[in-house]
This record gives sequence, structure tokens and C-alpha cells, in this order.
Amino acid sequence: MGHYPLMICRTMQTPIGCLLLAATSQGLCRIVIGKDKACLVSKIPREFNFTWSTNHSQGFSVTLTPVINALEAYFNKASQVINVPLDLRRATPWQIAVWEALRAVPYGETRSYQWAAKSVSRPAAARAVGAACRLNPIPIIIPCHRIIRQDGQLGGYSGGENIKRKLLELEGYLN
Repeated sequence: MGHYPLMICRTMQTPIGCLLLAATSQGLCRIVIGKDKACLVSKIPREFNFTWSTNHSQGFSVTLTPVINALEAYFNKASQVINVPLDLRRATPWQIAVWEALRAVPYGETRSYQWAAKSVSRPAAARAVGAACRLNPIPIIIPCHRIIRQDGQLGGYSGGENIKRKLLELEGYLN
């Protein structure tokens, strides 16, 4: 697949752990959730051609500061919307369609995998929706944590069920 174009990376501490944020000049392309910075740095995928960011990066039209500000507002319950530029050029049209449907699920609410399949006009594709959720490169902002099983159980989450539960608790869906 080759490398992403030059990226900037930065970490931030949150109530769910440490986040590694990665962006290209087009927008945010990856959020990786881990327990601490050292863990995340060791997991940086090899396809990343990156430099570490401080507050801004020369030559980038997109910096990570607005992303960090939006995520801090989200985790502090000051904002329910995270609207930042995304770089999804490595995604398939199917994945993009599913992820756009997920972004329509309101803060503090959940929908089923089957609902997501119906919303992209493929009612029998609930398992394929699950696969698209597993491959979501930008969790939290593309809120796959809001997609649960038809029977009301949480289902899987690439960051682990505990992280999914914490995000849903933060949003007031779970007590």
C-alpha cells in the first residue's frame, strides 16, 4: 500500500487513555487508543511516514491543534460535536458510506449494526457494517462506539469493550 503522505503525529491524554493523533495535509487520518505514549509510539504503523508535531507544522494546511481542542471539549462534555477535516483516502466507498452513517448517530444515542446496514441501503449487511467499524481509523470522531448489537449488548470495539463502555458512559447512554 505504500506510505501515507507526510504526516504529523501528536499524543494527548484523555479519560479513556492516551490517544495518538495522526494527520496529513488533508486532515485527520488516524486515532490510535492506548494506555500511554510509550505504548502508542511502539504501535505506530509502518505505513506512516511522520514527524512529531508541537503546536503547528510548517507546510501543513491542517494542524492537530483544532483536533485536540475538539477532543478536549468532547471529553469535558463542553461539546457534543467534533467537526474536523478528515483524510479518508485509503477507505473504500463502502467504508466511507458506513462511516458517514455512523456520524449521523446523535451524541448519547446508539443504533444497531442492522440499522447502519439499512441506512446504507444494504439491510442484509450487518456483519459487513461490523467489519467497517473494526477498520474505522478514526474512532470517537467516527463514532463506531455508538453502534451496538440488535439485542442491546455492546458488541465489539477495536479499542476494547471497556473503552466502548467508557465512551457511552461519558455520553450519558450508560449509567
